[in-house]
Amino acid sequence: MYKKHVPNRVARKIAIHLFYLILLLLKFGDICAQSASWETAGVLYRDGYVTVTLEYRVNSKICDPGSTKKSFWRYIVEGKGRGSDLYLNWKMDYLNCNGNVICLTNNLNIGKFENDGKNESLDWSFEGATIENEFYDVKTSSYPDLTKPFEKRVMPSVAPTSISGDRNVVYGQSLSLSVQGGSLGSGAKWVWYADKCDGNKIGEGATISVQPLQNTIYYVRAEGKTGVTACASVKVNVDLNSQAATRINGPASICQGQGAKLRVEGGLLGLNANWYWYQDSCGGKQIGEGASIVVYPNRETTYFVRAKGQTNTTVCRSYTVKLESAYANPTGIESSTTLTCPGIPIQLKVVGGEISDKAQWVWYRGSLNYSPVGYGRTITLDATTTTTYYVRGEGGCPATTPLQQEVKVYENSSAPRDISAELVNRKYRLSPIGGSLGDSAEWTWYKNSISNNNRIGQGSTIVTKVTKNTRVLLRAEGICNVTDSVSYLLTPPPKRYLFLNLGLIGTSPSDLTSFGNLAITLATKKKMGWYVRAKLHLSAKPEAKYITDDEQVYGYQSTTAYYKYNGEKNVNRMSATGGMLLGNNRISGYIGAGYGTRDLYWGITEYTLQGKNKVGSYWAQHIGSSVKGIEAEGGLMINLGHVNLMGGVSYINDSENKTHLIDSHIGIGVTL
Repeated sequence: MYKKHVPNRVARKIAIHLFYLILLLLKFGDICAQSASWETAGVLYRDGYVTVTLEYRVNSKICDPGSTKKSFWRYIVEGKGRGSDLYLNWKMDYLNCNGNVICLTNNLNIGKFENDGKNESLDWSFEGATIENEFYDVKTSSYPDLTKPFEKRVMPSVAPTSISGDRNVVYGQSLSLSVQGGSLGSGAKWVWYADKCDGNKIGEGATISVQPLQNTIYYVRAEGKTGVTACASVKVNVDLNSQAATRINGPASICQGQGAKLRVEGGLLGLNANWYWYQDSCGGKQIGEGASIVVYPNRETTYFVRAKGQTNTTVCRSYTVKLESAYANPTGIESSTTLTCPGIPIQLKVVGGEISDKAQWVWYRGSLNYSPVGYGRTITLDATTTTTYYVRGEGGCPATTPLQQEVKVYENSSAPRDISAELVNRKYRLSPIGGSLGDSAEWTWYKNSISNNNRIGQGSTIVTKVTKNTRVLLRAEGICNVTDSVSYLLTPPPKRYLFLNLGLIGTSPSDLTSFGNLAITLATKKKMGWYVRAKLHLSAKPEAKYITDDEQVYGYQSTTAYYKYNGEKNVNRMSATGGMLLGNNRISGYIGAGYGTRDLYWGITEYTLQGKNKVGSYWAQHIGSSVKGIEAEGGLMINLGHVNLMGGVSYINDSENKTHLIDSHIGIGVTL
């Protein structure tokens, strides 16, 4: 018994759940109706302070039986008030649920808005489902307009006088019908019916579009809260016959085995009608139905089409499709040259081959997938780079086999920017800076000017020697072009001279014309130079028995003899110096230093006191004129080609004996 009651229990539970679900859906629909979206009515007011925009939210369910819903309006204020009372007064008209037009006067104090920016005011409600006039009679004043809502006179609708539009149409044709005369009252609208007034409703509005399939009478009247008017009507007669096509559209010719799509243009299909296609004759062999058809003729063929239906059959329209003639592949491409330079035109020509009158020879560069570069059996092109050209006949049945021909374009050379000149072992290594060599091109070098007689070499690097200022020029020379040249001035490197000089040294500081010692100088010079020098005595250094000065001989103690200066002198000069040469290759000054000595000896003769007989001769070293110490020197070196002259002065400072010496030297030598 228990199991028998289970289905009834389940059924009751399902019914209860369905009941609550329906209530929830009804409640949700009611909430959705209540929460209609806000719609902007426009700018209600604007001045230099504020802009007020008016929005409405109208509830379409407000007039449903038992409804407690309302409609609302609100303001959106942008800007800041002027700080004193200023009321914005305005009116609106709405239609209440009794069909009456209510005029509602509203006001807003726009002078008291203190927040600069966007302000949304609170909502105001009204009991209307339709707004007749959103706002009008907008004014401002220092006090609010407190006029109470009042009912305005309701305008009744006036019946239409007629309906305008085509009265005769063909089957399947659409037409527009419009209300003529009459007027809509408060809250009313035009409602359209077919077959009878208040019959089959087909639309609303002052104009509608219809597509009758048979003779039909259409009606229109005004309907609203205040009632309905009488109907106006019009009868539209429908021609159920088909109308013949204007023409057949399709390709004039095709290739063997290809399909041709033919389609109807113009015409109309009547009641239960269709398009029927025939081959060779109208009404002959039927090959298809519909507004279009694809055919595959194997010969020149004429096709026909006509409309046939329940009420009539139209005349045929015809169209002839031809087959393209056969083709012959070309045998080759003839070229004016296969090697050329940039910018030099070349001519390419198709050899052999036949194509139809509709076809043409089409040329491509690089690939058949690229855009064409020319048309015709012969074309002339300006090739800029090595490229393969293709040609084939297109537009025939089908395209011919493509042929290709490579045209090699030599690359142009570009001029160098400058010349690099590197001095190595008194020779210049020259090479270009920048630029590039084209195909079969060489760097060509010239001196002073560009001519065959002045060409000094070819290649990216050459080595040359110059003995005088020489301007070298460089350019690229090739098959396709010769570039502009650049130049560089080469100056001969400074020459290094080697001097060997022999000279004499003055024997007395006060007599620079008497020389008795030898000076040997070895020097070399480029821009700057150096030298070394040795000063030597020509004879052996004498052995001094005494010392002397300008007054007496010291250490002489004989009591039987006396001495006399006999006038002989011996100057013994020795030094080692070195220094620098400064100047040009013709005249150079030199300065140097080293260590030097000078010993001066005077000769004396000894005589007996009695008879004055000569006893002997001796040397006495002159202590006042003998010096040793740091030696400095300076002078000039004159280069006369293979001969050189030298002259200068030396200075020895003897700090130990607190004395010094100045002497001179001159010499002559050879230049290597």
